[in-house]
Amino acid sequence: KLRSMVELCYSRVCRQRWILDYFGEPGDSTCGSCDICRDQNASEARDLTPEEQTIVRKALSGVARMSRRTSDGWQPRFGRGRIAQMLAGSRSQDLLSAGLDRLSTYGILRGMGAGFIHNLMRSLADAGLIVTIPGEYPLVTLTPLGEQVMRGESAVRLVWPAAATGQAKISLDDHGFDPQLYSMLRDLRGRIAKKEHLPPYMIFSNRTLEAIARYRPTTAEEALEVPGIGIGKLQRHAAPFLEAVRVWKQSSAS
Repeated sequence: KLRSMVELCYSRVCRQRWILDYFGEPGDSTCGSCDICRDQNASEARDLTPEEQTIVRKALSGVARMSRRTSDGWQPRFGRGRIAQMLAGSRSQDLLSAGLDRLSTYGILRGMGAGFIHNLMRSLADAGLIVTIPGEYPLVTLTPLGEQVMRGESAVRLVWPAAATGQAKISLDDHGFDPQLYSMLRDLRGRIAKKEHLPPYMIFSNRTLEAIARYRPTTAEEALEVPGIGIGKLQRHAAPFLEAVRVWKQSSAS
């Protein structure tokens, strides 16, 4: 019951609809008067096209395959980043050693772009379809509503990631974690933070630096596909990191 209350608090689904679903009276209508429905950003959520619904169901299926089904519902086993890697068909050593490339949903969203998949996971969480269970390592699994949507038994409105509507999709490969490149990026972040009198995490978080070391973007367009880099971060801080990756690639190739 505590877990359900946490899901309700963090869910971006209409409160009335969530409560009705919880008590076994599912429906697609929204009340229009709760804090979620009246939120100024709620208008960004919309009904999905059949193609988008299929993408959502594929992503939710991936979450289910990386969870454990019990009599009490779904139990999480992995974090959001690892699930996104699996959906993208990453060849990272951590994922392969765990045998996740043998799942039926491995690479099911390959070609959509790493940034899009991470943004989609965020939208699924905001729509109340997946939930993060806190702990030493935050783990992600399906909510009851997420299972219904996965099975095609319920529809949902959500904010569709902007990257999906562009005409050209940039798909970055996950080359695996390189400690040497990561160390270079951390040193660079430290120098920039000292110069700008900012704490290092205000430049880029460790998680974002790890993503840069994995996806190795060299252009602004590629950088926007990296989790943790938005337009603001791109304009303020990305240029020296992109240059560092370019130099590192050239030195590694020679």
